[in-house]
Amino acid sequence: MIYFPAQYSIEHQQRLGAQLGLELWPSADNYQGLVSKTSDNNGKGTIIVFHGNAGSALDRTYYRDALEKLGYRVILGEYPGYGARNGEPSEQALIANGIETVKRALNDFGDPVFLWGESLGSGVVGGIVQSGQVSIKGIVLVTPFSSMADIAQHHYWYFFAKWLIRDQFDTITNLHNYSGSTAILRAGQDEIIPSQYSLKLFESLSHRKKLWTFEDAAHNKVPMDQDLSWWQQAMRFVDDQTASTIGGKQADMYVLSNKHNMRAALTNYGARLTGLWVPDKNGKMTDVVVGFSSVEDYINSTERYFGATVGRFGNRIAKGKFTIDGRQYASSINNAPNTLHGGKEGFSEFVWDAAMPDDHTIQFTRLSKDMEEGFPGNLNVKVTYTLTDDNELQIEYVATTDKKTVVNLTNHAFFNLNGEGSGTIINHKLQINADNYTPVDSTLIPSGEIEAVAGTQFDFRQAQTIGSRIDEANEQLKNGKGYDHNWVLNTNKAGEMLSAAIATGDQSGIRLEVLTREPGLQFYSGNFMHSKNTFKSGAKDDYRTAFCLETQHFPDSPNQPSFPSTILEPGQEYRTKSVYRFSVAG
Repeated sequence: MIYFPAQYSIEHQQRLGAQLGLELWPSADNYQGLVSKTSDNNGKGTIIVFHGNAGSALDRTYYRDALEKLGYRVILGEYPGYGARNGEPSEQALIANGIETVKRALNDFGDPVFLWGESLGSGVVGGIVQSGQVSIKGIVLVTPFSSMADIAQHHYWYFFAKWLIRDQFDTITNLHNYSGSTAILRAGQDEIIPSQYSLKLFESLSHRKKLWTFEDAAHNKVPMDQDLSWWQQAMRFVDDQTASTIGGKQADMYVLSNKHNMRAALTNYGARLTGLWVPDKNGKMTDVVVGFSSVEDYINSTERYFGATVGRFGNRIAKGKFTIDGRQYASSINNAPNTLHGGKEGFSEFVWDAAMPDDHTIQFTRLSKDMEEGFPGNLNVKVTYTLTDDNELQIEYVATTDKKTVVNLTNHAFFNLNGEGSGTIINHKLQINADNYTPVDSTLIPSGEIEAVAGTQFDFRQAQTIGSRIDEANEQLKNGKGYDHNWVLNTNKAGEMLSAAIATGDQSGIRLEVLTREPGLQFYSGNFMHSKNTFKSGAKDDYRTAFCLETQHFPDSPNQPSFPSTILEPGQEYRTKSVYRFSVAG
């Protein structure tokens, strides 16, 4: 539905209504009708959207449709248009009516109100906030102007704006004292409005804020109708659903993008990957990394490692004990009788410091203090995610220590190349570049032997479906309840990137190639997923609906002298890199 205040002529309303195919509420007196016509959103909130002008997004209903799918009540507000020249309301009237609309929504619905402003509509949003007359929980601005001075530099837009009240069109000033959260979505290739205006506005704001960039989009062509991921990220941020404070530090969400509209969503809670959208064989953007829609969901999950950076020692250490230079150390037992992924308070349980040097890159850093989880040495860690224009997600790990210690870092992303919530992964094809693997006991600790895969269910040197042999009678498959083993990769020269594995979605055609400098790869087939958690798509984490390909040194290496060493000494630098390269199978 759309609410047009009385300043619009009946003819103007009818013209727009016919264009949009919407039911009209032609005056403020009819506003109350919206209450009975709006479905119950369980108090999630009301979003009032102010578009830039009739020629931009107002002739498309994806704002309303998308936001309603996320569970919000949506009112499409007035747009600046050509102003008083055509008998349409000036900005004073737009702001006054916007304030009245917010008041009525707060009174009628009793749930939070959010404002969305696109282009010139950002000035209206700023004016409403600056009035101080209403309470606004959060703001989203799409390719916004920062001030009237910016508009004046582009005469084409100045003709739009000069009928508006110029001294109020200063979004920077109007939002200066705002105490909520602001998300800004910026078109990376603005032809009409240079992107520096969005950046100027973002940089000037002092309150809680987040910036996303559509690299391959121009003004009024932001690709929000492709899927709901951008809407989810922006609303999640301004709705404070991710505003968790853990250990005194703020947990937030971040989005990387490239020129092909591939996107990676991350959080600094656990330096983890929460979603990854890549094109399938039909060009449809598909989320291939399962995850949750809020930090709270990660905190409450029965599975601790979805998408997380794990450490200080990834994988298992037998009985949680290891020895360095004759001294025995002990970590907490969290996967009885062993330590798994760094113990009860491993790296996945901390909020990391985060910095985004550009739209493609995010760096997570933290200090793991001496004897944290029983590991010696103050370990400074940096994990850098980079989303390239070659559709690669690169993860680089760097660490230094002031005491001799053990380090084994990896990422624990759970993949479903047909898309999160699409069902089983047993029909995915998988190829692993390894002639050998490390067999394990019933607690998944390696025996110390390295065995050939030839003639076994562990031979993936040629592509096989994951499920083709997974349920066959085999002691190793019994121990892992499927695949949960380390493959010994066929190595290139030391330090060179190695193609470790290739997986292909049977429905999507999405092809994932994993490259690494690590000597091992843990393939886990989702054997311990038990439908106890709900992903961001609404699907449950059902049995074998995701798999992991974890690049690593071998499990229990500190207790296995024949395995590649994981010792890091003062003055040395731990540095490794893994790449997740996406394409479509030919």
